[in-house]
Amino acid sequence: MKHKKLVDRVMKMLLEGQDEFLYKLRIQFESSEILSEEESGVGIFVDFESHKDPIELEPIKGRIIFGDVIGMIQKKPIVGFLLYIEDGLITTLEGYTLGDELWPDNEDEIELSYDTGMQRDLESLKCIW
Repeated sequence: MKHKKLVDRVMKMLLEGQDEFLYKLRIQFESSEILSEEESGVGIFVDFESHKDPIELEPIKGRIIFGDVIGMIQKKPIVGFLLYIEDGLITTLEGYTLGDELWPDNEDEIELSYDTGMQRDLESLKCIW
């Protein structure tokens, strides 16, 4: 898969943190595999299949979308990422460009950070779930 290296880097950051929800998602992701990748020129969509049962998200049901990771090239924000969770299963990672940029040709040049800087604002993120 063309984007696997970048996907692994992004997912590591998205699922990082001392939080039970993120911990359960990390376990699930470790047993997931990429089903498909789609490119649009200004973004990517990566679909996953998990080999674990859905995590318990009580009382939350339905869809959760979050993303606080951005990618920069030469210190300029270029791309952002959203993780989609449907009924307790990781389903899709979306990468999208910021502004009028096209998706970078060389993903190895993308330097990742949190949108709040190198330190993650986990408390704000927890408000989503």
